[in-house]
Amino acid sequence: MPLHFQLFLSSFINFIYELIKISLWMILFERTEETGMNLSEAYEHLQPQLDGTLVLPGEFEYEDSRETWNTRVGSHPSLVVKVKTSQDVAVAVKYFSEGGIPFTVKSGGHCFAGKGVREGHPLIDLSGLNRIEINRTDKRAFIGPGARWGEIYPRTIEEGLAITGGTVSSVGVSGFTLGGGSGYLSRKFGLAVDNVLSMEVVTARGEIVQASESENAALFWALRGGSGNFGLVLKFEFKLH
Repeated sequence: MPLHFQLFLSSFINFIYELIKISLWMILFERTEETGMNLSEAYEHLQPQLDGTLVLPGEFEYEDSRETWNTRVGSHPSLVVKVKTSQDVAVAVKYFSEGGIPFTVKSGGHCFAGKGVREGHPLIDLSGLNRIEINRTDKRAFIGPGARWGEIYPRTIEEGLAITGGTVSSVGVSGFTLGGGSGYLSRKFGLAVDNVLSMEVVTARGEIVQASESENAALFWALRGGSGNFGLVLKFEFKLH
């Protein structure tokens, strides 16, 4: 292929890419009117406080973040907060809550209805909180909401232990557990949520608290089977067998 044609092709592709970005931005600004969110203000306020990143339509990581297991759900969030730490989640929740801005949260993205992603609303993507820690001595597992069962099982098996998880490896730990969680070991050890000993949670005020039978017991009771409507879980402590 001649060099001049390669240069022309490269320039043309870049032009189309920029055109698509401009179109997406125009659509985006129309959608943000629904939530009352000023995109520039949100970006300027949030990004300096985050260890993670804000991703906008047209940027590289945007499509991955908005994807759900059900590919027929094609919602486009106004922006994505890709978190790296618990504090990132707290900062984002506090900003959106204080501004009266409706937002959604996605962990594994396996909800058939695609409720983790909503058209024109900001999205908090928890997939980066996927740390898995196994304590063999105490038979405990500490797992982030972004982890999936296919990543967890090899870690517990290595230690000769079992966890009451899901039957599909691509399912995320968070939605599965907060909804109850019926799996291979449920008849012997109960549901997944029955084996949760504690949770680290972000409240609607953006405060990070611990929830267990001895601390914030009412919140702990509500989260076990109440799905995600009482707070965002940042870490689960599971009993292993």
